[in-house]
Amino acid sequence: MPSGKQIKEHIPTGKQIKEHIPSGNHIKEHIPSGNQIKEHIPSGKQIKEHIPSGNHIKEHIPFGNHIKEHIPSGNHIKEHKPSGKQIKEHIPSGNHIKEHIPSGNHIKEHIPSGNHIKEHIPSGNHIKQHIPTGKQIKEHIPSGNRIKEHIQSGKQIKEHIPSGNHIKEHIPSGKQIKEYIPSGNRIKEHIPSGNQIKEHIPSGNQIKEHIPSGNHIKENIPSGNQIKEHIPSGNHIKEHIPSGNQIKEACNI
Repeated sequence: MPSGKQIKEHIPTGKQIKEHIPSGNHIKEHIPSGNQIKEHIPSGKQIKEHIPSGNHIKEHIPFGNHIKEHIPSGNHIKEHKPSGKQIKEHIPSGNHIKEHIPSGNHIKEHIPSGNHIKEHIPSGNHIKQHIPTGKQIKEHIPSGNRIKEHIQSGKQIKEHIPSGNHIKEHIPSGKQIKEYIPSGNRIKEHIPSGNQIKEHIPSGNQIKEHIPSGNHIKENIPSGNQIKEHIPSGNHIKEHIPSGNQIKEACNI
């Protein structure tokens, strides 16, 4: 086990440590000056050259006429709308509907007779007296003719369907649609010109004014002496290292 003295001999002194710390002057020599930094910043003129002008932007905006060419006209829309006649052809006629309605006789055939109903009612003359006969029940069932009278005929249904012409009258024409689309000139009037855009871009001088100079940066870097003052000396470090004897006592050697 090395003694405390041997351990301390291998610890560099404060002087040795400080020799390897670059001085403030050495650090400052490697910091570019304000002029060097500014040389790499593009000037306001260089920045503006890469900004497209208002005219260049406007050239790529489609005109109102160009937009309108892609909107189908009212006539084109109407050509694809089915006429009233075509719509009516797909509506079943009153006769077709009536054919699927069971007749009064067919309905009555499926109504149990009074005798059949009575067979399922517990016996009792008093109860049977209040059960209507088959004849009485049938009297309250409307006949097939009476049901059909309340069904609208195909003609009546078709009268309530608007014709193709009526539908087309409510479709705006291509001209009406185009009137609501702003023209290319109107769109361009609201685009700022290249000069207006450039006015809001800071110039190279304005940008450079906000960049700290090399001297200003160097003033805020601590000098080698200031750094060294915060590094403990070799003697200070050694004072806190236990001796070989103290280490051995702790290890019970």
